[in-house]
Amino acid sequence: MKLLLLGATGATGALLLDLALADGHQVTALARSPEKITARSPPLRIMPGSATRLSDVSAAMSGTEAVISTLGARKGPVITDATAAVIEAARDTGVIRVVVMSSFAVQRGQLTG
Repeated sequence: MKLLLLGATGATGALLLDLALADGHQVTALARSPEKITARSPPLRIMPGSATRLSDVSAAMSGTEAVISTLGARKGPVITDATAAVIEAARDTGVIRVVVMSSFAVQRGQLTG
């Protein structure tokens, strides 16, 4: 399957990237800091960019079949903005599979509780 992975530089994303590549999936990883991605494999395409910027997400999503987001943020509107970009890009590109895995709500509760 052709996957777009958001959050590939985080602990969960890096693990998921390794598993997806080992399982034979073609993965595009969109990352603000692409140099932090240590995996190297022919089916891996690393694209520099922001998950909150619609143009970056749309370009990375082009030609993929599914999106997996493991984004996390302790503060700010990163999750909200990235979700909006993913939804809009999915509408534009026809991608209908989106998986979001995050401890965002738990972290927020711990920070404010």
